[in-house]
Amino acid sequence: MVSHRLGALREADAIAVLVDGRIAELGSPLYIPVSPDDQGWGGPDLRNPNDPNTDVYYDWYEYTYVFGQVAFGGNTTQVDQFGFPMTSRLTQTSSGYDTTRGITLTRAQVMSQYAASVGAAFKPLQNTYRIIAPRSSDLFLAGGSQANHLQSTIDQTWSYYSTHPFRLTRLGETFTGGVSGTTLTFTKNGAGPYALQKPSSPDAVACAGALASGSDPEKQLGAEFCAAFNRGVALDTSAWYAPSAYYTGGVKNDYAAFLHTVGLDRRAYAFPYDDIDDQSSVQILGNANPPTGLTLGIGW
Repeated sequence: MVSHRLGALREADAIAVLVDGRIAELGSPLYIPVSPDDQGWGGPDLRNPNDPNTDVYYDWYEYTYVFGQVAFGGNTTQVDQFGFPMTSRLTQTSSGYDTTRGITLTRAQVMSQYAASVGAAFKPLQNTYRIIAPRSSDLFLAGGSQANHLQSTIDQTWSYYSTHPFRLTRLGETFTGGVSGTTLTFTKNGAGPYALQKPSSPDAVACAGALASGSDPEKQLGAEFCAAFNRGVALDTSAWYAPSAYYTGGVKNDYAAFLHTVGLDRRAYAFPYDDIDDQSSVQILGNANPPTGLTLGIGW
């Protein structure tokens, strides 16, 4: 595993620091077009078979920080894909913060274990260069062969809450309501009513559409449902914040389930709301002072 310190990366290292706070690329150069007015850039497109980065090994580390204003926060991520294992060690001497997250297995170990662990629907996501996340694959989106992968559990969940009250209490907040037709009408801490429309399987896989629209309370509950659908616990809200229950059901996101088995402390960022219930690889300092160090380990 090769280590690099953020801010000390050299062009010869074949690792690029991108303007949006993502670090990417290993080996051959990553093609990143910049708009003629220098106001934007284009990243790799995993859904485009003609993308010039299709045969490039790359991965991402995400981070954000504003000195004295926004605390440093960063994470390894597989929300879009897995390219190669990474670890991140974040330290801050003044606060005693020293945490390492990520994957310490070799790339060959991750690739072989994935192939042996996931169901048939998820095996085609793997190729020589990467494992593509379901939300980034046409297979799991509208029109794809797996576009209905989560539909049975979505249908079952909406049917269940049409005859049983819906109640979720988390982080000192309580959501209550019920389903009529395709709409879950609910209140948050007694305020409302708000409405959450029945999502499609692509909505759930991508945490988009019906699960990412409307008012803040509607987006909040949509995010909770997205995590519950991917983790296979949507029918039982008592399990939504019980990690031991995650990924034990029959219909779930096998890609995410696998990545949590290989991540340190079973942490991973495998779908957009994987930080719900503190399951992700995110590291956030408790103040807006600079970190003492960030060391990225890049495995092969």
